[in-house]
Amino acid sequence: LRQLVQARSSGKFDMDLIAGPDRPILQRALNPAPERRFKSCHDFVAALMGESHRVSRPARSAVLPAVNLSGSVPRIPSPSGQHSVVDLSLGLSPVAQQAIEELVAASVSPFQLRKHGNFQYLLEPGLTLEHRCHGRMLPNTSRLRLRGFVDETRAQLVENTDESYLYWLPLKPTFWQRCLGRQPRLNVLVALNRPETSKGSQTEVFIRLTPAECTPEQAEEALEKLGPLLVASLRTHLNTDPERREQPRFPLHGTLTVCPVNDAGQLLEPVTCEARNISLDGLGLLLPFEPPPYLLVRLPRPARNTVVSALARVVSAIPSPDGRYEVGLCFVQK
Repeated sequence: LRQLVQARSSGKFDMDLIAGPDRPILQRALNPAPERRFKSCHDFVAALMGESHRVSRPARSAVLPAVNLSGSVPRIPSPSGQHSVVDLSLGLSPVAQQAIEELVAASVSPFQLRKHGNFQYLLEPGLTLEHRCHGRMLPNTSRLRLRGFVDETRAQLVENTDESYLYWLPLKPTFWQRCLGRQPRLNVLVALNRPETSKGSQTEVFIRLTPAECTPEQAEEALEKLGPLLVASLRTHLNTDPERREQPRFPLHGTLTVCPVNDAGQLLEPVTCEARNISLDGLGLLLPFEPPPYLLVRLPRPARNTVVSALARVVSAIPSPDGRYEVGLCFVQK
């Protein structure tokens, strides 16, 4: 009793059995000076649950974010006509590679592009993890395939339609979460976008993981460590195909300037075109003409107010009904 009275008067309690992150919170709650304590029990509980540090965010759609380049490309002087010659054996310069990485980072922001095994995913630390893949699935077989995922992870199916499944995956609660009856978890959404015609077509699979009832530390750790393993399990049980590209492409909206390169390696007059998507190894463009085998792409660096050039090889050119061409480019590497 004497020890309790002394601790009460001094504000120094023995907290060896209390988890490290909770000690400052309890010390504040037990402070002898009332004005230094929490204003209410609600504030005290919120601090224990980590709610005061949570980041509020609007609901996200399944569409990946895009960067808009309109108006961000400085004026570029025309090259000296057909007298300028490009060495087609040269690869990307370090500066051009940096410009590509900057555009990719801007196109996926606030996500981070991560890789696990043979697939890539987008991570917004502590908030969400997203992944897209494709697979051939017969109608009414997806739930049967996902049963293996449930058996492996002990996830609980809480909602499903013909095209989507929502699972709850319980996480290990802290002492205070158990006391308050809260169960931290990961919400696992699996959405299927089936093709209109089943013959030879693949189903697009969209996976999103979001933490719920978690402290910031729990949310970040679950997405970082457990998230990729759950995606790998879902890919296995859904029997999805390997990644179609080594680098996935992300939406990129706005205009870019390109210079066609003829068979002799000569630069032709620059042309403005519409950007469609980007990856670390290529670009998607909408051109007003059928492209030659190579294009010199002018890549903007808005933060530096400069433009750099990158040589790209045309890998596909599909005519559109309006007379333009959907063009796929691959940057020429050394």
